[in-house]
Amino acid sequence: MTPDGRLLFGGGSNRSYAYVYGDRTTFPRDTAPGFQAVRDVLLRYLPGAAEVPVADRWVGTLGITMDRQLTVGVMGAHKNVYYGLGYSGHGVVLANVAGRVIADLYAGEGERWKDQPFLHKRLLPIPPEPLRWVGYHAYTTLTGKSPRRVS
Repeated sequence: MTPDGRLLFGGGSNRSYAYVYGDRTTFPRDTAPGFQAVRDVLLRYLPGAAEVPVADRWVGTLGITMDRQLTVGVMGAHKNVYYGLGYSGHGVVLANVAGRVIADLYAGEGERWKDQPFLHKRLLPIPPEPLRWVGYHAYTTLTGKSPRRVS
């Protein structure tokens, strides 16, 4: 719930975007299928929300790492490139956490984060094209969902 009493609910769907060969994504002109997919999930959790009006909707490219886990850190020869990626389905919450960690790192106050598993976490390599395109589309076609890390 937001401070003003509204419900914030989100998620993704293969109907919201498409991975295109060459590391690009596209969004359908009509984003209604993606919005409807998220609303369907909302109504599975909260069937009574069927008559509640939707105030805002949005879609966007996903910032996914191969293991679908957050990583935040600093890199570069001069240690001046700050990054946060891999929000993977928890974007609103993890973007705020990543922002807080990056701000602390920038201010030289990152010591409190040093034992967190997401700090300077080594990323799994992304396969090169065409393996990336083939793997993504094979998985989504066979399962009907985006690739997710299975724990």
